[in-house]
Amino acid sequence: MITIKYIIQSKRKNAPIYVYLSSGRGRLFKRRTRESINPDYWNTKKGAIKNLTSLKEADLNTLNEITDKLNRLRAYLFREFSNSPSGEITGDWLTERIEDFYNGKKSERLDYLSEYLNYYETEYLPSQKTMHKVRKQRFRNVIKRLKDFFSADLYKLRVRDLTALKLGQFSGYLETKGLSRNTAIDRIILVKFMLKHAPKLNIEVSRDLYEYQEKFSKTPTPYLTTEELERIKKLDLQDENLIIARDWLFVGCYTGQRISDFIRMSKEMITTIKGREYIVLTQEKTGANVMIPLHKEVEEVLSRYDGNFPPRRGQSTNHDTTILNDGIKELCRLAAINRLERGRIYDKEQKRYIHGTYPLYQIASSHICRRSFASNHYGKVPTPVIMSVTGHKQEKVFLNYIGVDDSTLSEQIFNYWDKI
Repeated sequence: MITIKYIIQSKRKNAPIYVYLSSGRGRLFKRRTRESINPDYWNTKKGAIKNLTSLKEADLNTLNEITDKLNRLRAYLFREFSNSPSGEITGDWLTERIEDFYNGKKSERLDYLSEYLNYYETEYLPSQKTMHKVRKQRFRNVIKRLKDFFSADLYKLRVRDLTALKLGQFSGYLETKGLSRNTAIDRIILVKFMLKHAPKLNIEVSRDLYEYQEKFSKTPTPYLTTEELERIKKLDLQDENLIIARDWLFVGCYTGQRISDFIRMSKEMITTIKGREYIVLTQEKTGANVMIPLHKEVEEVLSRYDGNFPPRRGQSTNHDTTILNDGIKELCRLAAINRLERGRIYDKEQKRYIHGTYPLYQIASSHICRRSFASNHYGKVPTPVIMSVTGHKQEKVFLNYIGVDDSTLSEQIFNYWDKI
């Protein structure tokens, strides 16, 4: 059995990090890694980087990368020792293993899930020049989720160990973290896409991996009808926070954007073309450029703020979302919008979301804005026009989003025949 510890010996700013390996019987070996660190950031007692939170994001990312590299080197040395026929450790053996770790055969090293995920994030994604940065970030996010989920066994698992069963478990884990079922399935699709590249590197994947199939839920996000929006508009509100929440709700419902886009709208985004005003922006999630006609309801909101959009109440988009979600629920409650809808509520005791049927005011959130725009305009405005605003690329995806199925489409034919 071996024990591994990391040490630094220099006080200079970029002190090299050494691996200190003991194989028992007083046999100790020390060799230099390719990592270095500021001694101020090093916990000598633990032989690891300190838990720091006050540094700049870029510095924290660098330290996290070093920690990840040292963890992977430790796991690699343990694996190499366990696979060594003689179990004999020498200084040369340690030197060679460190060199192999940094320069070894990619197909052998990347056979481990932790190595493959790191390769995909740091080498493969940057090499894809035509892939949009938003899509790259989605891959990085799902890689982080995978590392979190498999953290206990990450450095032991091989790529082929990622079976259909484990994908199903990962999907369930994502839902416990607040992702909807459809979003969780979307993340699974990204994982399967990532692993398609593995065989090109002679890396084995599980045979049943692509047998894992889950259907997207057809239960759409609920929406507010124009009549319900009118009821909210007529509420006699005294609370300033609720007034601002209502204004943002109307901005969202009449621009058809996600909160990550409408919450950052500013009057500088408004442009006039042929005497008509539009909001022009690039959607944060998709990178799509959209031009949104300025609705009279949005004009009314702007008139209350001297041509500006309502003030933001949060310190970040996530904080804004939380505040607005609470406000929308209260507005719907005050307007007695209590029809039953399928949805989910977070159970603080169980620390997970409970799916079921609830009054709309209990489950309403900022997601209702984009869905309300799409649903209220469907059938009145040509579908491609609505999609040009919401940012949907495929009509099938759009129709699924608003809950239109084949029977609804067929019924439209009868409605058309009745008019002729």
